Amino acid sequence: PLSCRVGRVVLGELTRPGFLEGVLRRGAEWRRRLEGAPLVERVAVRGLGFMLGVECRRPVAPLIARLAREHRMLVLNAGPRTIRVLPPLILSGEEEERMLRGLESVLGGVSWASN
Repeated sequence: PLSCRVGRVVLGELTRPGFLEGVLRRGAEWRRRLEGAPLVERVAVRGLGFMLGVECRRPVAPLIARLAREHRMLVLNAGPRTIRVLPPLILSGEEEERMLRGLESVLGGVSWASN
């Protein structure tokens, strides 16, 4: 069936020589970029690889809504003050830049007056 074929293709990609090492390397770079970005609401960046959480000073529900609405980003919360950022393992450089710009836009100059 189709689902088995898709599973075989995915496993083939994941076990391709150098793929996981590249993911680890890119995940470490993604973390450095998040830690160095001008995100005034950031308290800390936690997690491993591409599975990262950006801990914020205030509740993140309105920020998640803005990221989805204004920047078409699919992010979740990991508690009331943490935004879970979990991009795909095949994230392109262009997509990474767009995500970082979205986070900088929303977390870099947050207006809490309406919340």
